[in-house]
Amino acid sequence: MINCFKFSLTQILLLLIFCVFPVSFVWSQADTGNYTYPFENRDFREEMGEAPVVVEMFSSQACPFCLAADHFFADLVEHTDVIGVACHIDFFDVQKGSLSKPFCNARQEIYANKLAGGLTYVPQMVLNGTEEVRASAFQTVAKALVKASKENVKYINIKRTNAAQGFSFRLPEIKMEKGKESAVIWLILYDKPHDVRIAEGKNKDRTMRYVRIADEIQKITAWDGAPKKVKMSLHYKEHHAGMIILAQDQNHRIIAAGEYRFR
Repeated sequence: MINCFKFSLTQILLLLIFCVFPVSFVWSQADTGNYTYPFENRDFREEMGEAPVVVEMFSSQACPFCLAADHFFADLVEHTDVIGVACHIDFFDVQKGSLSKPFCNARQEIYANKLAGGLTYVPQMVLNGTEEVRASAFQTVAKALVKASKENVKYINIKRTNAAQGFSFRLPEIKMEKGKESAVIWLILYDKPHDVRIAEGKNKDRTMRYVRIADEIQKITAWDGAPKKVKMSLHYKEHHAGMIILAQDQNHRIIAAGEYRFR
């Protein structure tokens, strides 16, 4: 937990205000025994626009406030058309059986510096690389989802080719911001669900099913926004359930996204 506090005094005070005062009305939902999907009678597909929405869920097995948020993330993936990936961080995590990856820390740091005043925390969702929300603030997440679905994010259609583990996708034409005409195309491989009995910490002996856990991230190519077809040979493993292709501009905004499920 000590490694979490890489902040100035002002940032620490903001973190305390952020984490302590909402406990009574937000973090009370952290007991997964009391968790139920809060939007059972709400069809997000009727409310959301046509643009893809990428939800990056930053979480940790050791965080007592993350359990309900992880359940909620799994429900969003099931009940909506979001492109979801869970990225576990290691600055506040278990030592045994951790699902964390160094690249998850790196991605969250980038978003923290851009969106959260340098603060890193869990549970956190980042939508389309442009908005961060507390993942346990369900109503706030719902509002952000609908808003993000109406942004100018293009869909990437990923297809299998005849080659073994061969894939291709076509990047649409996108007008880049002047002076920043270079985006990065990322590939994220995510795992099949993990059924985990948490070994230590505040959540010790609780059992969770974690979904869409990020396992690998690769930089595929740079992109200038011109129409482009990309072919690749992908050596995914048995434990991988699918992949996500993201195009992010120099402001880390996701401008195009697609998903392919292997099974």
